[in-house]
Amino acid sequence: RGLLLQYMGHGWTSEPFGIHALGWEPQHMDLPAGTAALLAQVKGRRGLWKGIPVDTNACYSNPRARRKMVDYIADFCGANPDAAFVHVWLADDVNNHCECPACRQKRPADWYVALLNELDAALTARGLGTRIVFLVYCETLWPPLESRIEHPGRFAMIFAPVSLNYTAPFLADGPLPPLQPFVLNDIRQPVTAAENLAYLKSWEPYFSGDRFIYLYHLLSCGWEKDLTGQRLARLLHQDIAHLADAGLN
Repeated sequence: RGLLLQYMGHGWTSEPFGIHALGWEPQHMDLPAGTAALLAQVKGRRGLWKGIPVDTNACYSNPRARRKMVDYIADFCGANPDAAFVHVWLADDVNNHCECPACRQKRPADWYVALLNELDAALTARGLGTRIVFLVYCETLWPPLESRIEHPGRFAMIFAPVSLNYTAPFLADGPLPPLQPFVLNDIRQPVTAAENLAYLKSWEPYFSGDRFIYLYHLLSCGWEKDLTGQRLARLLHQDIAHLADAGLN
């Protein structure tokens, strides 16, 4: 029927460490021994971000943290050969990345690409051809400065403009604005279509493979005031019709 099975979610930054990511409510739990050292240090503290596992990033400069994630994801891919794509997303929420001296040396996107390359190598060693989807979202809207995806054929990119103003079409008239400077854990997310398209375009030198989009028309565009749903349907139809113009599948 032309359907592709995709596994997706933010739990990869907690499940590999024995922390179950069951939703977005704060969890009251004791972390497994030695786990805190593998989690992001934010405002001088390592632990669950606001008590929510799915919103908690790992300390991506720590090779042991990345290895635990890679092994866990590779095991998942091996156990689910029916998956056309497995999405490997970082934690949800914003301004919650590790501030330790080692993590500060690179952008989150650089550490993310390092993780993806290590996962690619692990899957290749196991003879697994699973396609991996990486997420351009929040901090990773800013592309890497140093790292490059070594084998692009393994990957697809999903662009998730969660902060976009969904009451207007996803189109830009005129030149795109420059990106905002990246400041660790003090970013402002783009709102307008032009701003979001500028971030999408900034990734073009770093990844030219299959790219698609995660849309949030039912999250924050005032859909509950559109009693018939027809205005939203027209807007969504218009956006879908122009995705190819933005280089999105």
